[in-house]
Amino acid sequence: MKRKENGRLRTGMMRAKIRLLAALLIVLAGIGGSLAVKPIPAYACTCAIIDTEEAAGYADTIFSGTAVDRRESPIGSDGGRSSADPVYYRFEVDTAWKGEAYEKMTLSTEMSSESCGADFKMGEKYLVFARKDGNMLTTGLCSGNQSYAAGVDPAAVQQLGEPVERKAGSSPDWPEEGSAIPIYVWAIGGVLVVVVVVVALALARGRRHAAKRNR
Repeated sequence: MKRKENGRLRTGMMRAKIRLLAALLIVLAGIGGSLAVKPIPAYACTCAIIDTEEAAGYADTIFSGTAVDRRESPIGSDGGRSSADPVYYRFEVDTAWKGEAYEKMTLSTEMSSESCGADFKMGEKYLVFARKDGNMLTTGLCSGNQSYAAGVDPAAVQQLGEPVERKAGSSPDWPEEGSAIPIYVWAIGGVLVVVVVVVALALARGRRHAAKRNR
């Protein structure tokens, strides 16, 4: 009789441990969900109005082309994402007026217009004014870019002068795909593995005790 009561007590304790571990799993899953998106506050962008002549004087490279691809930068190791993080666009260039131009050009801009980032729609043609930032061309909401769909003034294009020759191929600065895994994901994953192992061991121990009682 006493052995049976002890067995019930051990079974009850094991079930309590399993319930506790299950609750821990739920809490960790909730924490992971809350950290999955960690926005960083953004601020509105205000641009001074500039005409084509001013935009051309400020730019290192000027071209017209169609936006054909977009690629975001990897999420940081802390899981944060800022509206100022870079996003990359690739253009198929049909005409260039200034700077070193390729048949396919890559440039970067801020991810959101809140941080003065330019928003190019795939498949649409633009007149683009870009500056050099190291090896990368950059542009923004205040650079004077114009959408042909919205209408580009022919007189403005004439101000750009004679086109320059384009180089064959692509500019060598298209970023590789891939994303960094935030540190908290590794931490939560490690804890989950430990919890699963503990639960498995607890269940195995319970089965062994039950088998001994049945002998």
